[in-house]
Amino acid sequence: MKKIILFVTLIGLPISLFAQEVPDPLTAGYSQCKFLPGKGMESLEEYVELFNEELDKAGIEMGSAMLMPFFKTNISEYDVLWVNTWQDNAQAGKAMDWWLSDAGEKSRDAWPMFCDTQILTYQWWMEAVTDRDDFEGQNFSASYYTCNLRDGKNLSDAYLASNAELKLAHSKGSKSSSVLIRPASGTNAAEFPFDFVRLFTNPSFTNWGEAVDGWYDNVRGSAESNKVRDTYDCNGSTLFTGRIVR
Repeated sequence: MKKIILFVTLIGLPISLFAQEVPDPLTAGYSQCKFLPGKGMESLEEYVELFNEELDKAGIEMGSAMLMPFFKTNISEYDVLWVNTWQDNAQAGKAMDWWLSDAGEKSRDAWPMFCDTQILTYQWWMEAVTDRDDFEGQNFSASYYTCNLRDGKNLSDAYLASNAELKLAHSKGSKSSSVLIRPASGTNAAEFPFDFVRLFTNPSFTNWGEAVDGWYDNVRGSAESNKVRDTYDCNGSTLFTGRIVR
């Protein structure tokens, strides 16, 4: 993939989604950005305060996070992946209207980055043993895998197999959360020659390391893991550090 791998973070995950066998998807927008001349992380931290104040005034319901590349080829390709998450398309549309309106001008003018890629996606969360409080105020890990379905399989098959494998990992002590992601707008088959992206998040890099070791020790080779392998195949991961900002 040329420009971007799709990402998402644990923002406002509704527990009620898990009442369904396969949950309804959330909507998420991703902006791949580099700092403007003279701007940097300190500028972005200042912007986050303004951004939250303006969103509160406008009554916009959304979550936001920033992700920074940690282990990635061409690590200087971009500085930040900014992620916005909404419960549905109606909330996403309301936020977009605000951003483009006079009311959003203050936030637009203060934005300290240039973003050359923006993509809208849908995301399906799996069972979780952590919540937002476990991620607040610290750097969390986010690992992303680009994946292709086996012949005759669909995204529902991938979700059910992945969720079963994740349940097994949780029973062995893993704190990982996971999601399947599909592009909706802003990309095409040439830029995204995969069926979906699978993301794993952990509250800390210690938890990430424990989850990886635990998968090899306790999950790999199980019936649940073999079911995943029979359903889809994934390429190597890209590892990011992230922070929730709203």
